[in-house]
Amino acid sequence: MIFCIAYLRINKESGQKILVIGNYGKESCEILLEDKIKAVLLSNLGKEIQISNETAATQKVTLESCESVVIEFE
Repeated sequence: MIFCIAYLRINKESGQKILVIGNYGKESCEILLEDKIKAVLLSNLGKEIQISNETAATQKVTLESCESVVIEFE
């Protein structure tokens, strides 16, 4: 079962956009991103560079089971 939760936080003063995604399912999940990323701030599996490269090339992020990431948009 695929069970991903995403939360987008937008700072009203600065306009900064932070996306938090967690995959709580047993299978990998793929999420299409509408905006260009500025940085992958955190990956609980230590895959910040890999995720940054993937999203730059494909505009999507693939999360393994029990993986979470925090992404900042431009």
